[in-house]
Amino acid sequence: MNKLLPIISNYRQVIWDWNGTLIDDLDKIIDSIGHLLKQHDLPLPSREKFRSIFNIPVEPVYQQLGFDLNKHSFATLADDFIEQYDRRSLEADLFSGTVEMLAEIKRQGITQSILSAGEHGRVNRLVSRHQIDHFFDKIWGIEDILAMSKLERAYEFIAQSKIPPQQTLFIGDTIHDLEVGREIGTEVLLVADGYQNFERLKEHHTLVLPSRY
Repeated sequence: MNKLLPIISNYRQVIWDWNGTLIDDLDKIIDSIGHLLKQHDLPLPSREKFRSIFNIPVEPVYQQLGFDLNKHSFATLADDFIEQYDRRSLEADLFSGTVEMLAEIKRQGITQSILSAGEHGRVNRLVSRHQIDHFFDKIWGIEDILAMSKLERAYEFIAQSKIPPQQTLFIGDTIHDLEVGREIGTEVLLVADGYQNFERLKEHHTLVLPSRY
């Protein structure tokens, strides 16, 4: 049984994170960064190691993985990463049961949108590729590929929303999602089957599910 639905049903609006929340692309992310690590003769982290260090903004993560940002600009590394990820992301699937869940939420009359730290155009293309764009009122990413904070976009979103933040649930898989939700005044639900592990998330928030299943 999907554990998200009973919680979501208490709200009028849901804001979804995309990567690691609706689309199960963690392994594609690790494969893409692994390609860069191999080029720079750096070791590839295990899946759990990566989940233990991942964060947004991602620049410090590159440093933790061993990249010398004094020698190689973060912007150049980000370009190289996106080139790899763009190909691999086409093979990523939605989490099992996502389409049915989104359909049930829509049936209940709950408004849904996506707010991502991914580049706006890329997020929209992937959502459309999975044929789920019709479930969402808005699909927002950020304006570049550097995966910096999506807080400014969140402020824009909530300012335009006709539904108060107190009646909105922000669902994500990272501490950054929690920070954004708190800043804009929504409740936040974190699900630990994405980019960060349950132990990390539980240190920062009480409403955390080990998995959606």
